[in-house]
Amino acid sequence: MENFKHLDKTDFEKRYIENSQFNIVSEKKERGFQLPLKEREQKIDIATNTQLKLEFSQVVMPFWIDVTKEYPETSKRAVKYLTSFVSTYVCEKFSFCMLRQKQNTESDWMLKMTLG
Repeated sequence: MENFKHLDKTDFEKRYIENSQFNIVSEKKERGFQLPLKEREQKIDIATNTQLKLEFSQVVMPFWIDVTKEYPETSKRAVKYLTSFVSTYVCEKFSFCMLRQKQNTESDWMLKMTLG
């Protein structure tokens, strides 16, 4: 906590509410999109709950699954948003592994040709 002494409480709350991962519609908001009232209320409840802030900062996906009963609309939107990142990550990881395997195979082949 000593590292964060320069941040006052209101600054933290502003950053948490405005920059949290469940504020997922910033691009759409610029184009006139606004969260439904129920989801905005849920977002405020979550953002002002100290215990939920702590849980959210530790593990993101399990957090949204845990609060599904209490905040169903907001949780559903967040999980949908986060799973798109998971699938993208898996695809990128797979592509990297395939590229790496190809590079290793090519270097083995070149070594065999050299020693050949």
